[in-house]
Amino acid sequence: MTQAEQVMRALSTQEQYAEQLLQFRHVIGVATGYRSRRGRTTSEICVQVFVDRKLPPESLAAADVVPRSLEVAGQSSVGTDVMEITIEAQPPDPGRYRPVPAGCSIGPESSVSAGTLGGWGCDQTDDTIVLLTNNHVISNLDALPALRRIVQPGRLDGGVLPDDVIGSLKRHVVVNTVPNTPGAAPPPSVVDAAIGTIDVDYTPNLLQLNVPVTYEIRTPALAMNVQKRGRTTRLTTNGRITSINATIDISYRSGTRLGRIQNAFIITSTDGSLFSDRGDSGSLILDQVEGELEGAFPVVGLLFGGGTDAGGTPVTIANDINAVFGALNLTTVCTCVARAVIRAVFGAESAEARGDAPVPFDRQIYVHKERQLRRFRDQLRESGVFGEEIDKLIRTQTARVGSVLTHDEQAFGLLVRALRPFVKQPTNLDVLETRLDRDSIDSLLKFAARLSRTAPKMRARIAGAKAIARAVEGATLGQVLRAANLSLERGAKSTRKPGRR
Repeated sequence: MTQAEQVMRALSTQEQYAEQLLQFRHVIGVATGYRSRRGRTTSEICVQVFVDRKLPPESLAAADVVPRSLEVAGQSSVGTDVMEITIEAQPPDPGRYRPVPAGCSIGPESSVSAGTLGGWGCDQTDDTIVLLTNNHVISNLDALPALRRIVQPGRLDGGVLPDDVIGSLKRHVVVNTVPNTPGAAPPPSVVDAAIGTIDVDYTPNLLQLNVPVTYEIRTPALAMNVQKRGRTTRLTTNGRITSINATIDISYRSGTRLGRIQNAFIITSTDGSLFSDRGDSGSLILDQVEGELEGAFPVVGLLFGGGTDAGGTPVTIANDINAVFGALNLTTVCTCVARAVIRAVFGAESAEARGDAPVPFDRQIYVHKERQLRRFRDQLRESGVFGEEIDKLIRTQTARVGSVLTHDEQAFGLLVRALRPFVKQPTNLDVLETRLDRDSIDSLLKFAARLSRTAPKMRARIAGAKAIARAVEGATLGQVLRAANLSLERGAKSTRKPGRR
């Protein structure tokens, strides 16, 4: 049986037994992960059962002894591993940053505390960019607070009102808690997450890593090496995912309240030093392997807790970012940027037609245009070598271009002007038959110049594009694609060495 098959079998078994296991005395969580033997992690996949104190079976009532294996009808049994773990609540780099970056200290106006601003997301309810962190960092766990403003840094780190207000709580996922008493069984909560408005200048980059975040997301996986940037321990890269699909009990408000958080995973320190500490709550967890987008790392989780295992090794707990995005109706930042371009194109058209301010934007245009553009990219990939290269450029450079468009109004305006004749076309056939006029090329070249200054790693690609831009003036996009593919095909043939027949 492959490891992937073992993981799926353990996940299925865990789901079947989770509720039952969480009723056992001392059990505070369940997950799927690797078995530990004598303090060393093995390659065996099991159902992990976390306890606040590991006791010998003879000192427990028979009903509280976790079985060595779990049976599932029609399948072989799956072993269990009882693991002692101490979970600490995470109440709160105390620096004040303007523009505001991801990974810095924030907190609510209502308390002297501090957590971490993880990063950014695109709120699909209104297509605005929002800050992302935990419910318990900027909200009030069970209820929405009357005082909703967010300060950076958090008041624990010296933030003052009103000078340090950067936004306000917009929406949260309710975290169900009960008094933390023996035998307490809180209702499960899907994630510990909240979003807020950002009303001051901000940067898409994560502190220290200096890469744009939340442009690409990925599913957390066992043995994935991860990193994060938080308010307290700053940039740490010594984390490895050792448990997935966890449901875990965690205390809040100095241990007085108990919550049960689902859709979690556990990160174990690889060197014994802290991966996270108090005040890092709200940090984004990033894969250490660069994703499809150049210059960015995929986000896999949102940190909400931590503690130590039985051997004293630090552990960190985070929610699966996919569950966070689903619960809060978020998508990646690049979607917000693309929709802003579409809005600007059609807003400008309606304003020009009527001679006054744009009419309210029809959100159905997004749906139509996004589908049309996806189909156009499919056509590009199928059109030949040149189309494939354009698609690759779009796919890999989205993070760099998106971060420029978010913060450079002139660059944004130039791109809108260059794309307007194409984006407004009703079909992809019309797009291919649209001519590259002088105004569009001028705007595109000016946009490229600004992009070169702010994204130096793209200069070589931009220089190549600028060299041919003037030569294609007056041609249709379809003619350019056909000519480019023909040229590339001839070039490829001319470079082939003669061989024996």
